[in-house]
Amino acid sequence: MKLNLFVLFFGGFLFRVAFVNAQTNLPRIPEKSFYYLPELQLIASQLDGDNASGYNKFGFLAQVNLGWKPNQEQTWELSIGFSERGSRRGYNPDIPGLNPFHIRYRSVETSLNYGFPLNSLKESWDIPLDLFAGLRAGRIIQIEDTEKYALYLDEVYRKYTISLEIGARYPLTDHWAVSLRANYSAISMLNEGASNNPLYPTGVYNNAIGLGFIYAP
Repeated sequence: MKLNLFVLFFGGFLFRVAFVNAQTNLPRIPEKSFYYLPELQLIASQLDGDNASGYNKFGFLAQVNLGWKPNQEQTWELSIGFSERGSRRGYNPDIPGLNPFHIRYRSVETSLNYGFPLNSLKESWDIPLDLFAGLRAGRIIQIEDTEKYALYLDEVYRKYTISLEIGARYPLTDHWAVSLRANYSAISMLNEGASNNPLYPTGVYNNAIGLGFIYAP
């Protein structure tokens, strides 16, 4: 259900980008120019399907957004970065048979996003907020359970991931902006056949939100 709602929102978001008619709010970037924006995010994540609930694993994303601004109404951005995500279930003394785990996976990531300003939806919404949507792909370079409960994760999980991504960016000053991103796996992170594992009977999907700070040189 969560994935269906995410896909519907994502599809509607992409449909809307064809009708933009306003100025993007990236500070100090002229049209028909390339730019780069370093970004650092604090991530709250979970793995849907691992029998733990809540955004209870904190991680990070450090990346550089490389952009092209063809005009004042739109932007295209390619990001390259490194992240840590995962999932966590703590010990519950009321359910002693429920084993705790702390899954941490680190990835090299890249994303491609299309952006447009909020006031393209309605001119009276005079808020300097940029919206964007796209795809994020990653290569897992290390995955582990620091509680040693879930073993052989490197054999169960795919090496490559792909997620849908939506987000927003708000400028604070001429050089700083704050961003909010959400992403959800487009396909299960498990290898084929791994869904038969009783630990992950329905597949596993990255579900993460991130609050970031962006510097505009």
